[in-house]
Amino acid sequence: MQASPIVLTTLAGLSTGLGGALAALAKPSETMLAASAGFAGGVMLTASLADLMPEAIALHNIPEGLAVAVPFACATGSRAKGAVAALVSGLAEPAGAVLAALVLAPLLTPGLLNGIVAVVAGIMLWVGGCPAAARGV
Repeated sequence: MQASPIVLTTLAGLSTGLGGALAALAKPSETMLAASAGFAGGVMLTASLADLMPEAIALHNIPEGLAVAVPFACATGSRAKGAVAALVSGLAEPAGAVLAALVLAPLLTPGLLNGIVAVVAGIMLWVGGCPAAARGV
């Protein structure tokens, strides 16, 4: 039996919160900021190049949560606020899925879905690779 897309999206969104919780375990620092950004970028590149396997959409959300929580914790000095920011960020995913299901359901075709996946993969590649290239790394 296959799980509902809304359930899967909710689990993926909660994975972002898990990444935020992991970030709350370490004291905010520039080293942690750089490490979490590099790790998140690497996972996004890997997920993009692996053709966004369904099994990987939730896996890449954990470092995404780190990428949200660590800068937030560094900026505010509060690890708890960073973890909450990551959870709220992740919960936008199931909210968007419900909205898309309600509004776009009649328009969704296999071709449109394939195009959306390709655009998302391109965005993830740009986010993961361009900041380093822009710095000359």
